[in-house]
Amino acid sequence: MKTMKIIFRNLYRNGFYSVINIAGLAVSLVTCMLIAFWIQDEMSYDAFYKRANDIYLVTTLRENEGEASFWQSTPTAVSRVGREEIPGVESACSINMNYDLGYVEYEGSKFFGDRYIAADTTFFRVFDSEFIEGDIDHAWPDPYSVVLTQSMAKKIFGNEPALGKTLKGSNGSGGTDEMYSVSAVIADQPKNSYLEYDAIFSFERSRFKNSWMNWSWRSFYLLQPDANQQAIIQQLLEAQQKAFDKIRIKSFHLQPLTDLRMHSADGKETGMASIRLFAVVGIGLLIIACINYVNLTTARANKRNKEIGIKKILGAKKFRLISQLMGETLVLCFVALILALFLVFLLIPYYNYITGKDFIFRPDNPVIWGTCSWMFLFVVLLSGIYPALRFSSFQPLQVLKSQNGGKSKSLLRKLLVIFQFMAVSAFIVSAIVINSQLHYIQNKQLGFDREQMIEMNIFTNLDIRSHYETFKAELEREPSIAGVSASEGSILYAGKWERIDWEGKTTDRELMTSIWGIDRNLCSLMDMHVAAGSGFNGTPGDNLLCLVNETAVRQMGLQDPVGKRISIPLINAHYTIAGVVKDFHFESLDTEIGPMMLIFTDPSTNRYGFSTIYIKTQKGKTHEAIASIEKT
Repeated sequence: MKTMKIIFRNLYRNGFYSVINIAGLAVSLVTCMLIAFWIQDEMSYDAFYKRANDIYLVTTLRENEGEASFWQSTPTAVSRVGREEIPGVESACSINMNYDLGYVEYEGSKFFGDRYIAADTTFFRVFDSEFIEGDIDHAWPDPYSVVLTQSMAKKIFGNEPALGKTLKGSNGSGGTDEMYSVSAVIADQPKNSYLEYDAIFSFERSRFKNSWMNWSWRSFYLLQPDANQQAIIQQLLEAQQKAFDKIRIKSFHLQPLTDLRMHSADGKETGMASIRLFAVVGIGLLIIACINYVNLTTARANKRNKEIGIKKILGAKKFRLISQLMGETLVLCFVALILALFLVFLLIPYYNYITGKDFIFRPDNPVIWGTCSWMFLFVVLLSGIYPALRFSSFQPLQVLKSQNGGKSKSLLRKLLVIFQFMAVSAFIVSAIVINSQLHYIQNKQLGFDREQMIEMNIFTNLDIRSHYETFKAELEREPSIAGVSASEGSILYAGKWERIDWEGKTTDRELMTSIWGIDRNLCSLMDMHVAAGSGFNGTPGDNLLCLVNETAVRQMGLQDPVGKRISIPLINAHYTIAGVVKDFHFESLDTEIGPMMLIFTDPSTNRYGFSTIYIKTQKGKTHEAIASIEKT
């Protein structure tokens, strides 16, 4: 108790230094805590499943024109073969991540959503979930059953039981309305998950069920703990080559579920670089704060040396002096920690908004206390040990006789100041580099004009989708709007990948191409340069024409592509090349531009074909254009 009185008295007497130390430690703790929360959330993706370490995504390694590429998509037959033919695979399921359903309807109310998926009936054998209504054995009793998340069920039915109720589903591709019975309600899965869904439909009615033809599904294997992965891969490859050898697969791979967030299909650590960078920044800030504390403490050596010298002459033991000095550090760090927790509590809503996370500040959250514990211990030890040992080791008589009061030049303090300067310089340089990268991304020429362009997602708005031409004509009459076009999906993730054949193809050539359905004026609206050919000509014959990019021409090996025939075997469709479009980025900038095929989609024959509308505004008229869009 006496020691604590001395500690608080010293801190009060030196209030200015105490406030500086507390503020510096608190700011660094706040920053480090928020970084630690983000890292923990990123690293814990899908770890909440009971057997997360036994779940793997089946990926494929293909060769296109001699170039190897990894794909996360597979046909549904992969899951059937795994379940029925391969030892070591305990269960398996395939998932359609973008089930084409515009909305579900209940008692006249429509509920739009873009998180509908379709899956094998073995889904919950692989991905365990908590059942609120229904059970795992009766999740999909028939092909017209649907499993809802708890939040989706509450959104549709309120507080009423959902089990057994009937929903009308409207197929976004123009199919007839179908009735679905709610067979189960499950708890909402955490947001840090690879799988995001509001409703899960059965794909038992799909024509691609157990097929090797459609390679647009995600297939997952739940392996037995002692399973031989290489043997599983080899058996799967043999089954594929035996059943369907038209698509040449070099190899299959098993990618751990818990690695999907941090690693790409080819095993590259796409996300770990950010994790390491933020971890270095967080730890660096803590170290700098500790160094600042040590420097401020040792800078007051003249005053503290006299105090310690007198106490030693009066008989104070070294251990007691160390306890007092460490106690001062402990109290300062504790106050800084309390202040940091309060600031974190205030900042969490803004933190979630900026990062897109859903972190909740609760006193019983183990992440908070785990983070606080190791940070507190780290700061106390790093900040307190050296000053305590240094001051308690002085010879009292030498200090009291010294003209300068025991003041000595500290080599360590000089080194710490140099380190601080170097660390801060490194942070400044890193900030400049990151800013340069952001400037590069923002100003990179993508191959199309994105200025004054508004992208409008209408996937769940069937009113606009079914009246696209009318909507387009209304907008084009507005003085603030320069033009309107549309496509089957966003240009930021354009097309679905399919195998194509072409006129002049040799037997050893294999090509998977991104196929993107567009309105005929999209290229001109976005200033995509047509390097060869005339493109779409505005006649009904456009339905039989297509455009290809330069990469597709190069990989097909065509010298004079215009007029050549292209076919898509999966849907038995045939087109004539009407033009060659210069390459443009339709995936992330770190992805090499792949082959692309642009097909005209006629809304008069496929009224649900477009899901994205592009509206180009007149320069300086963006606000007026947005008002016109909302009004229309």
